[in-house]
Amino acid sequence: MFKKSTRYEGELRSLKKGSEVRWPVNLCASCNNARSQPFDRAHDRFEDFVVANVDEMMRWCRLRWQDLFGARWEQEAADLARYFGKQLGCLLDSYDLSVPVDLIEFLDGAPECPSVKFSLARNWRAGYQHTVMRDEGSADGLSSFVGILPSMTYETDGRFTGLDYGYHLGYVWVAAAWREGAVFPLWTYQPEIDLPLINGSLRDRLAWRRMVSLHRRMIGEDGGAEAGL
Repeated sequence: MFKKSTRYEGELRSLKKGSEVRWPVNLCASCNNARSQPFDRAHDRFEDFVVANVDEMMRWCRLRWQDLFGARWEQEAADLARYFGKQLGCLLDSYDLSVPVDLIEFLDGAPECPSVKFSLARNWRAGYQHTVMRDEGSADGLSSFVGILPSMTYETDGRFTGLDYGYHLGYVWVAAAWREGAVFPLWTYQPEIDLPLINGSLRDRLAWRRMVSLHRRMIGEDGGAEAGL
């Protein structure tokens, strides 16, 4: 395993411990373990669901929370948001940026977190790559490709007013976007959530397929046939 980021570049000896794969210590043991266990369990169920449905989700335009979490979907979907909210808070604290008060209250059990927009999406490029890998015999495709996306910060009149946190599991992207003073409904306000398609325009698809085809020809693995739209 290899990691490249602004803080570390090199091989990883472990995926379970060490500063290369963990946030700096910014939560007490009780908060990071016992108090946030429901968030971790919701995240585990989310990952299991995505992996189990990875060959079908690329065609889904919406996700029914009940299909993922069952009868307790409202509580568990909120806890899933808290899992990513905790990651957002750790990211902010790691760079000595203030953690929004409503995010802290949300992690402590408040029903809403107005300043953070939690959302899901499908990345077409990654979905196409998953299909290519499956066709070439990969057992997992892209379903074992997990990581944090690059973050973007925003300023207004020199004041820090926003940050985008992103996570991906295969081609499924999760975003937690904080904006100072914003009022966003929590993604549990409806029993279904949209799964918009990113990088999925016709121009994007054609350009990406040409690039993949060129790469495969360069390494001698392209059979010469373009996949249909």
